[in-house]
Amino acid sequence: MMDSGERAVVDSLKNAARLKWSGLLRATLAGKQVGVIVMHDGQVAWAASTMQSEDFSAVLERVGLVSRDKLTAANQVLQQQRSQGKTANLGSLLAEECLISPSLLRSCFKTHVSAAIASLVAAPLLFLQAEHETVSVDSCLLFDLDDLLPDFEHGIVFSQASSAEQPAGVSVYEAEKGTLLTGLTLLPGYRYSFIADTEGKILTYHVADRVQVQVERIIPKALDWLSAASTLSTEAEMGLVLSAYLHGETGSLFAQMTDFSKQFFVAVSFSADGKLGVIKHKISELIPAVRKFTEVH
Repeated sequence: MMDSGERAVVDSLKNAARLKWSGLLRATLAGKQVGVIVMHDGQVAWAASTMQSEDFSAVLERVGLVSRDKLTAANQVLQQQRSQGKTANLGSLLAEECLISPSLLRSCFKTHVSAAIASLVAAPLLFLQAEHETVSVDSCLLFDLDDLLPDFEHGIVFSQASSAEQPAGVSVYEAEKGTLLTGLTLLPGYRYSFIADTEGKILTYHVADRVQVQVERIIPKALDWLSAASTLSTEAEMGLVLSAYLHGETGSLFAQMTDFSKQFFVAVSFSADGKLGVIKHKISELIPAVRKFTEVH
């Protein structure tokens, strides 16, 4: 549940969206600015927070798969343009240089802006100061507020299913072949993967031919594990859990949250031959397609 501070911030944002307001919402904490939200006709054009775990460059590298060298070069060009009084931003510059597709850039923007707003909403005693200011925005990078707000009313709630047996709540939407996940099969050490929600519903899964495993029986245990990770992340003041990694003697399991509002995650199991960095990279490539897939479920 939201506390009074969180509700006040969310209500302020929703009111600005309802009024189709344009301008800056400066977020301050104890008199110090900790973030900003840019709105245009009630839609969110940009948001950034000193409390989010990644800056936009990190998101572009992780989700957009833009190399660090190219990001460094682009930032240098950006600084030169700004020193000359030109209006420019990193995303547009990368798109102009064909270093990222428009759809992937939009996905990166949404990831960054959602994280920024989530961190601001969760901050206690936050104050939003509205400033009517004309800001240049990209019409292709505008988002409805409801698409960005996490489900703070209920939080991330994982079903507490018994690990001993498959619960009645576990169901399989697409049990035949996880065609969306077949791109993972070429990864070294790949064992199996699945996409599920936090209620235990499996949307799709894929198991390597050499592996004998019942994914349906693993889901309850995975939910228990993710629930523990979510609780620890909150109590340790780390915010909402984004991913979890379980490393065993002969294999590992990595789970990545894909959409807080719908509470889906993708998980990949791999043997000791697998590399976590490679797995994360491949999942980041799949995230846009996974989100599109889960929209209809």
